[in-house]
Amino acid sequence: SGYEGLSHVLLEAMAAGVPIVATRVRGHTDLVSPGSGWLAPPDYFGDVMRQAQLAGPEERARRGAYGRLRVASFTAERTATMIAEVYRDVA
Repeated sequence: SGYEGLSHVLLEAMAAGVPIVATRVRGHTDLVSPGSGWLAPPDYFGDVMRQAQLAGPEERARRGAYGRLRVASFTAERTATMIAEVYRDVA
């Protein structure tokens, strides 16, 4: 996609330990790090998908495991706390 807010699809895939291949757009870049997947300019998504496939099963498993650890911090409680802090700062 050309823009994402906070992609629940990516969060769910990361929680399942799936390595991510996503477009390099705001929202995705907040979630996907080099350790958890691959980010691609929208016009080169297919090339990066091939790169991920060629990386091999061990590398994909490593990135999937890292993504699972990374997404563990995205809890409802943490999100609510962060939103409350923004409201306090604005008020």
